Amino acid sequence: RGVEFARGHGVGISVKVVGHSYFGSSTARGTLLIKMSTNYPQYGMDGSLTECEDSKTADGAAGAACDLAIARGKKAYIRVGGGELFDTAYRAVFFDWNEDEANENKYHFVGGYCGTVSAAGGWMHSGGLSGASMRLHGIGIDQVLHVEMVTPRGEHVRFGPTEWEDQEGYQYPRTTEVMGYCNARPHEADESLWEWTECEGEIDFADLWYAVRGGGGGTFGIVTSLYYQLHDLPGSVQILTAIDEQLATRTDLIRTGTIMYDYLKFAFTFLYLPQNLNNVTEVESRSCNAPGTFSSAPIGSTLCCHNSAGDKFIKEWKAYVKDGETGTAYGDDAEFMSHVEGIWSIAGEFPSQGYVTLRGEEPHKGRLNDDGGVQLASYIGYGFDHVPLHTVTNYLDELVDIMIQEATVGVLSGFYLMGGAVPESTDQMNSLGPLRRDAAFARTSLATTPELYKTFYDLVWRDMDLTAGPDFPGINCHNHASNENMGPLKEDWSIPCPGILEMSQEEREEKCVSQAESFWGTANVAKLEEIKRVVDPDELFICNAGIGASSPYIGHGVEDGEGEPATVVNGEVSQQTTTAATTAVTETMAKATEAATTAAGTTTAASEATAATTEATTSSSNGKGSDPVDDAKDENTGSPASIYFYSKGVTISLILAMSFVF
Repeated sequence: RGVEFARGHGVGISVKVVGHSYFGSSTARGTLLIKMSTNYPQYGMDGSLTECEDSKTADGAAGAACDLAIARGKKAYIRVGGGELFDTAYRAVFFDWNEDEANENKYHFVGGYCGTVSAAGGWMHSGGLSGASMRLHGIGIDQVLHVEMVTPRGEHVRFGPTEWEDQEGYQYPRTTEVMGYCNARPHEADESLWEWTECEGEIDFADLWYAVRGGGGGTFGIVTSLYYQLHDLPGSVQILTAIDEQLATRTDLIRTGTIMYDYLKFAFTFLYLPQNLNNVTEVESRSCNAPGTFSSAPIGSTLCCHNSAGDKFIKEWKAYVKDGETGTAYGDDAEFMSHVEGIWSIAGEFPSQGYVTLRGEEPHKGRLNDDGGVQLASYIGYGFDHVPLHTVTNYLDELVDIMIQEATVGVLSGFYLMGGAVPESTDQMNSLGPLRRDAAFARTSLATTPELYKTFYDLVWRDMDLTAGPDFPGINCHNHASNENMGPLKEDWSIPCPGILEMSQEEREEKCVSQAESFWGTANVAKLEEIKRVVDPDELFICNAGIGASSPYIGHGVEDGEGEPATVVNGEVSQQTTTAATTAVTETMAKATEAATTAAGTTTAASEATAATTEATTSSSNGKGSDPVDDAKDENTGSPASIYFYSKGVTISLILAMSFVF
């Protein structure tokens, strides 16, 4: 009825689950706001987990979901509501089902990290990064079996693949046909009264299947429920942490650089070239993941490993450093080598992902933790850039050298680890940007440090003929970006687009790869725009950073604190802010690490380290607000574990987040 009202009155629509959007996409002035999280069914919490038999178990969406699940070798699915959060969806799988002794099979749900992220909203629409298991099973859009939604024309539809074919080199079949139906009684609250029939108007369900899975939320309609495939439980979750406790006090910088070299090269080898190590299987390699928590330095870096892969990781690390650069140079120093071997450790182990951020204290005991609660992030800048697999596999030594050079000037990065199963989990009918699909990882952007950006992307684009004017492949993560986000200069992809403090938005759009292309790539944007014109000709669904949206900065000059336009000469403003941030990062990293290493795990020291980290993050943001990804995550949350910790109990909360030099 909300869509019908909006259409009848010429009012735009904005869709909100909980507002977990860096763009503010769920809020738009002058629109009808449809709030999903408090007004619509939460099927997962109500027991929607269904096991599929070897033959069709049901008619309708349930049968279609099971048919596809079985074709993919999966035993079960869960239906989640359009306003449902991972908090309830995870608890439905990891606790309600898995801990019921009557249920023989135990399952794993590929989803987001924070409990307050929507299970069927912008997380999935933007691709759906799953920091704990996407290297095993693919990203969020790869888990979808069936979609139920309301289109911009007010039709209540459901649709999903009905024909597919196996293809060598891919984990899931290629979708070849998508069919859908319309609900003839959409206003009935009782679902047993719904009547799914052939649609009266023509709807290209293949286009909708393509667009809603990766093309951005709040743009093509309102998803009211999703059917997600479930996987066999991949054992417990081991939380690995890396901390060089001597980093702050070590005066021999050559030793520090040598450790960092082995630290990075070993980790990337284990994750992307496991065949180069001692008997590391592909499954063990893919079982280690990180939701933005792996860092370019051993200062609180963490991994989430299933299938006991954490044990193998540490075993291989100890063997590697003996024969690596560290062992070659310092093998006779037994005490130092013992320290280096102990940099990686297992900080905790939990029955399933659901336990990792489970809160243990009132008033939210039994709920899954958020990433810091309500945050008003006033910063402008960039988020995560994707780095292709071939850069890691073909130029590993150069890549490691560049990251060490970055660290010497105080720029550290956090990583969402990709690769593994992600490239081969596509059904080849979704709108994820091509570089995102084939990425090794997404790293915190270097766009505000142009010299470092150019050095890095000269390596990334080395094998691509840029003079031929190829389609831009899309490098930015739509799940984690800001309204200022743009692609690089059109004339040279190794140079970032000048920031909004340096150039008007109109000039940026003339000279830089568009925001949409930076997310989805040139070819995908063209297709998504055409689908948008057909699906939503009246442009009811327009949201920030979505297909069809214009930048909120157009027509608005950026002003400094005195109300006058900021003056920039040869990038001087950008350079000043970068230098200030770098200084803050370097000084506070040492401060935080020193507090940690002298703490002996006390609560007081934990608070000092957390405060130091928060200070660094705020300083590196140049006063524009703390980073919502890797900010200090929790103080006294009651959680038995946080991914943002290391084994002595001192919350480092990813000092690497300081590379967000906004």
